[in-house]
Amino acid sequence: MPNVESPIPLIAIDISRSKLEDHWKSCHADPNSGIVFKLFPMKQSVFLLIAMMSVSPAFGAEPAKPVLIAHRGLHVEAPENTLPAFHLAWEHGADGIEGDFYLTKDGVVVCSHDANTLRTSGTDFLIKEHSFEDLKKIDQGAKKGSKYTNTPTPTLKEVLATIPKAKKIFVEIKDKIEIIEPLAKDLAESSLEPSQIVLISFTANNIKRIKKLHPEWKAYWLKSFTKDPALKLSLESTIATLAKIGADGLDVRDDPRIDNDFIKALHDAGYECHLWVINDPDRAWEQIQRGANSITTDRPDLLSAGIKAKAQQP
Repeated sequence: MPNVESPIPLIAIDISRSKLEDHWKSCHADPNSGIVFKLFPMKQSVFLLIAMMSVSPAFGAEPAKPVLIAHRGLHVEAPENTLPAFHLAWEHGADGIEGDFYLTKDGVVVCSHDANTLRTSGTDFLIKEHSFEDLKKIDQGAKKGSKYTNTPTPTLKEVLATIPKAKKIFVEIKDKIEIIEPLAKDLAESSLEPSQIVLISFTANNIKRIKKLHPEWKAYWLKSFTKDPALKLSLESTIATLAKIGADGLDVRDDPRIDNDFIKALHDAGYECHLWVINDPDRAWEQIQRGANSITTDRPDLLSAGIKAKAQQP
């Protein structure tokens, strides 16, 4: 085999060409596999040179450093799940935003955490029973002060238009499965790259459906173990469900039991581990060191500064 000098791990395997071609097809189809192949032909066999350019946890390497996701935008400053909140998140250095989505009576995908606008606007308005034109009349900003008066509920398309290059959106599917196809259509027609799109849902069937339609998008099952005393058994069951629905990972509510062993168990099983909601920079740094793939926060401004300061410490 040729002498190759490289700072990255190399593995040489002598296998038959027929087996190699099958393996090549399965791996090369995934642009995120992080594996580069170079073939050196021989008479009856072929050497396969594998360069692990970005090794996944499945190979025993440390996972990539996480990104900070702004929970409903920077909603401590602006009305949650509105364009002003998302714009502020980008201005304060968020790597991604998280928004929640429902379907109106006339089939428009809109951004709202609740099925009803009462909490955010003071108006008792059930989204699924009204058209988008009616929903636009609801003021989502007055509760945050006069600066945000007449802020409307945005559509998914409007939210997608705010996303800068290389930034991400975590799309939480709050509605029933009927929302999947119109939501997927809006995402597919946007200018975003597949790597910028992440789907999350507490409903396992939503994740299963979206992965069937668009396997190129990452999708994580949302889960909370805070009321579950048997964490180990629940994690085993959760990993089985992740496999069943084809999820790429778990997006889990942080609690003191989400430790090294928990995160490692997910990574060892081949799944990503994303955490919500962490607003304390020390806790965020601790979970980053443990290998969390992303952290969703109400305060991307504070966490960004706090994590940067931690990283610069000797």
